[in-house]
Amino acid sequence: MKRLLVGVDKSAFSSTCAQYAIYYARNLGARLDILHVAERRERRTVQHIVPELTGRHMDDVQKLRGERLLSELVVHCEKSGVESRIHLAHGNPEEVLVDYSRDVDLVLIGQKGFGAEFTFGLEGRTVRAMVRSLFVPLIVTPSTFRPLRDVLVAYDDSPAARDALRAILDMRERWAEGPMIVRVLVAGSQTETKTWLERARQTLDQRGLPDSTVRRAGPPSEAIFSEVKEKDIDLIAMGATSRNPLIEYFVGSATARVLNKTRLPLLISRVRNA
Repeated sequence: MKRLLVGVDKSAFSSTCAQYAIYYARNLGARLDILHVAERRERRTVQHIVPELTGRHMDDVQKLRGERLLSELVVHCEKSGVESRIHLAHGNPEEVLVDYSRDVDLVLIGQKGFGAEFTFGLEGRTVRAMVRSLFVPLIVTPSTFRPLRDVLVAYDDSPAARDALRAILDMRERWAEGPMIVRVLVAGSQTETKTWLERARQTLDQRGLPDSTVRRAGPPSEAIFSEVKEKDIDLIAMGATSRNPLIEYFVGSATARVLNKTRLPLLISRVRNA
């Protein structure tokens, strides 16, 4: 992973996300692209409250505020020895983030952006859109920071789960801050998960890693939270799609349930046609 992208705004969640992004970029030896999007919907809200503000005035205000935010983060990057590039854009954050993600290896965004910090549920509108739209690994960060040492990968041998495991193992090979522990969790019956465990073990063996797989019975989200509770997990990784589309349609995906409940960073991988 040589290039990371972080989307930032003036929310508390975004401030922590930027801290994560700089930390990840430093440990991966990667360049960090920092993107701030001046939102059209924010502009409409402010103009409704203060009608005398023209579109040009709002452009100037948003530009000045964005430049200040980006400049502060560049200083933090320099202090951490991280190469950075800044980008200031106007438009819809979801669309702009997807556009800028095309040339990066990993994207980071906070669980909630400005204006959504006190709404019900953990994930904001931008997060939901990114999970549906991105085809590079996405890390959604919580409101508090914690260093990375122990990773739990939820695995069902789907293309998205295989990609999530690959992304974590790639990170581990480049990680500068000591050894990263990678645990692989499969959830389901012994018969159902036999092949999944074999594939996961094979992948670990190909990377020269010992068998760190564990199987739990029950729904994936429940198995994940049980494992997190027992182990000192710092990051959860999983695919964005289920192996059973019918269950996902009627019950909701395990990814959505984990995203809405976890207080840990969550790496989500989605592949085309998965």
